[in-house]
This record gives sequence, structure tokens and C-alpha cells, in this order.
Amino acid sequence: MAFKKKPQHIVVAGMGQGGMVAAIYLGKAGFSVDIYEQAKEGEVSHPWTDDTPVAVFERCGIPMPPKEAYVQKSNWYWVSPGKPRRLKFPGTAPGVEISIDRRMLSAHFASLAKEAGCKIHYETPVKKLMTSGDKIVGVELENGKKVSADLVIDALGINSVLRPQAPAKWGIPAHEADDDLMLGYRAFFKMNPNYVPPEYPDYRACMYLKHMGGAGLSWCNVSPNNTMDMLIGRLYGMTEADMEEMKKDLFERHADQLTDEVVIPGRFIKIGTRYTLCKFVADGYALVGDSAFMSIPLTGCGIESSMDAGVYLAETVIANKGHEMNAKSLWPYQVKFFHKKGALFALIDVLKRWVLNLDGDLVDWVFYKVASPKIVESISGMMFRGMSPIIGVFNILTALPFSLAQLFSKPSILKEIGGVLKAGIHAVLVAFKVPTKYNEQKINEWAAEYEAAIPHKK
Repeated sequence: MAFKKKPQHIVVAGMGQGGMVAAIYLGKAGFSVDIYEQAKEGEVSHPWTDDTPVAVFERCGIPMPPKEAYVQKSNWYWVSPGKPRRLKFPGTAPGVEISIDRRMLSAHFASLAKEAGCKIHYETPVKKLMTSGDKIVGVELENGKKVSADLVIDALGINSVLRPQAPAKWGIPAHEADDDLMLGYRAFFKMNPNYVPPEYPDYRACMYLKHMGGAGLSWCNVSPNNTMDMLIGRLYGMTEADMEEMKKDLFERHADQLTDEVVIPGRFIKIGTRYTLCKFVADGYALVGDSAFMSIPLTGCGIESSMDAGVYLAETVIANKGHEMNAKSLWPYQVKFFHKKGALFALIDVLKRWVLNLDGDLVDWVFYKVASPKIVESISGMMFRGMSPIIGVFNILTALPFSLAQLFSKPSILKEIGGVLKAGIHAVLVAFKVPTKYNEQKINEWAAEYEAAIPHKK
């Protein structure tokens, strides 16, 4: 009598976007997929919106969420720290980028995952990795149940309880440096419905670089549904007293826009603002999304990159269907992410660390004397909208005559900028050198070089 071989079992820990996209693909491909999530159904993720390009859904083969789940993304001003100067952050055409409700997005993914045959276990937190030697063979739940798996996908986010438990052999970083995380306070308030900006009515959001001189950023982002999204973020942490002082300042700056009516109560959150982990695969284990720090290092927003990563991971697993899910077979997933996104994130991280640790007066000088709309548009295009670095650099060079004259008036600053750009380019080149063939020694050597390419604050 012939016995039908059981499908390979995939455990997805957490309902992060990357893990859910991977689960949908793997369920459709015939894998047995169980998803374990600590939150209640309907309460997965933060109760607010974040931005993402619409194109990522088509690119990933995921249907758009229902229209009530998103609104048009706001256009932004960037505001200098001291003497405030506002620079328009180039917006996209209507329908290109949206602000999407995270909980509704999670519910959308859950519906698609169930259609694909995946099983979702709400209110069932994952506690620890199960290992056999250096191989991950499943997870233990908080209720004590042990679940074996051919592959565990870690989609638990930056606070993953599993990542620090990965066997040391794989070199997956267990902890972050102080300047890898931003402590944020986020709350939503009711807008004054009668407010209309006196200039550029479609620009209703402000990004405050080094707000009140601190190493971080704050924003007040007006949504089309007449709510004000307020975020205060700081590297190296902040006290509640610091937060209240900055919150008061933002209320004063936006007194004609804001009311004190709370829509979503404020809460402190950790935001991953570092470069992607040097390693995120092992025998029987793969990290995806915020668990591997796959978000944009400046803002911590990672819906798009997490969804893309979920596809890369699923495609790699499907290509090895029926074979062991080990570090070697999973390695092409890591290589593809670094070639598509991780290398650029390394550049952004180097620039972010430099800018956020600059003296506020120098940032003001740059805003007033050096920055031009074309330069800002090109930088933002390369960082956030997929503009070709060649086009972006060309645009910047054509706008530089006046800016360069200002820079040459301060040779020490010009030298420092040159050094930062050199460090950023070096980080990109190192990231792109990720070994394409699986060789542990070469991978370890590359990982050490990659980590050393990012200048942490002493």
C-alpha cells in the first residue's frame, strides 16, 4: 500500500507582514502552514496607519486591501531644528502611495492566508525555539505545547523572543546597539476641521529633524480623515518628561490645527532604525521583516520591504520543496534581499547616523544655505521612491553650483560630508559583496566586514 508523503510543515511565529506574505505563498504551494500570534483576532499590530507604495501589492501578487483600510498619503514638509525653515518633501501622484490601517492590513492578510489553507492560532504566543544540536526543529508555545516544524519563520518584529535563542553557530545578532533603535511616543488627535494651510493646501504634514536639538525626529502628520498623527522619536531613549516637553512644543507649533481630543491614546514603542542584520537564516529558521531589521533605517517604516522579503523567502522555500530547509538552501533568500534592498539600507543608515548626531546649528545652516528643492527631491527619490542612484546623483550635481559655493566657504564641513559619503558608498559596496554561494567561512568574513562598515557612535 502506498503512503502519501506528508507536506512539509512551516511554523510562522507572529503575524508581521513579511511572514504573512510568505505564509500565503507557501499555503498555496501545498505546504502545511501554522501561524501563531499572541494578539486577539482583530487586534493584531498597532492601531494606526503607516505609509506604503500601492505598487508593492501588485508586485507581490497580493490583492489590494478594502478601500476603507487606507487613505491617500499626506505630503510633507521637512523642518529644520532651530530657526525653522520648511522644505517641501516631494509628494507622489494621487494613488501612488497610501497610508494604510495596520490592523485592517493584518486582517486582510489573515483572510488571504486562510484561503490559502493556513491555520491561524490567535492568543497563542510562541515562547522558545526547539533545537536539535544547531538545527531549529520547531517552537514551544507559552501554553507548553511543542510544535515541530521543517522551517520556523520568525515574523515577531524587533522584539522577537526567538532571535536571541538562535544557536551561536549561525551568527545571527541577538541584541542591538543603543543607536540601532529609536524610542518613540505616538498618539493621534482630532484635527480642527476648519483648518486649511495658507500655502500649498496639499502639504499638511511636518517632519521635524532633530526636534528640540535631540538625536531623532518628530512629526505631525495630517490624515485626510482629519486626525493628526503625532510621533516623537529619539535615539538613545528619552524620559517621559522629555516627551511631554516635546509634545507641548508640537501643540504650540500646530495650535491652529490641533484639538486636544484624543483619537488614539499615546503609547511608547521601539522603532527599528538600523541596517539589516548581517545574517538572518539558519538550519530550519529564517527571519523576515522587522525581526531582521528590514525597514527603512531613517523612519522605521517597513511594510513594503517586509512584503517583498516575504515573497523572496517563499520563492526560495518553494524552490527547495521536498528538501531540507537549512542555511544553505535558504541562503539565496538573504542574497536576494541584500541585492534588492539591504545594500541601499546600509547607505541610508550611514547618512542617518551622521545627520541625527550633527549639531543643530549646522543642520540649520544646511537648510538655509545648501539645500535646494531639486537636491531634496533627488535624495528623497533615491531613499524612498526607487529613483535610480545615477539619475539622483546627476540631478544633485546639476543643482549644486550655489550649494557648492556655500560648502566651499566651510572647508571643514565639506571634508566631513566627503567622509560620510565615502563611508556610505563603502557600506553599499560591502553589502553588495554578500557571498552568492554558501560558504560559511566566506560568509562569516563578509558579515564581520559588513558590521564594521556601519559607524556606531562610541
